Amino acid sequence: MLVDTEEDNPKVLHSTNAVLATHFSNNKHKAFDEICAAIRVAYAGRPLLENLVEHHLFPVYIKKRVEDLLNRQ
Repeated sequence: MLVDTEEDNPKVLHSTNAVLATHFSNNKHKAFDEICAAIRVAYAGRPLLENLVEHHLFPVYIKKRVEDLLNRQ
C-alpha cells in the first residue's frame, strides 16, 4: 500500500509504524474493532500521513496489522 503513497520517504514509514505500534499497545486490552478504530483516529490530522490515511486499502492495512500484532502476543 505504501507503494501507492510515499514509500520512498523513510520518515513516512517510520511515522506509520510508530503511530500504529503506540496506539496498539495503548488499546490492546480492548476488542478488535475498538483497537482498529482507535488506531484510525490516531492517524487523523497528521499531514505527513495524509496520503496513506486516504488510501482505499488503509482500513484493511490496519486490520491486518492488528491481527498480526494480536497473534504475536
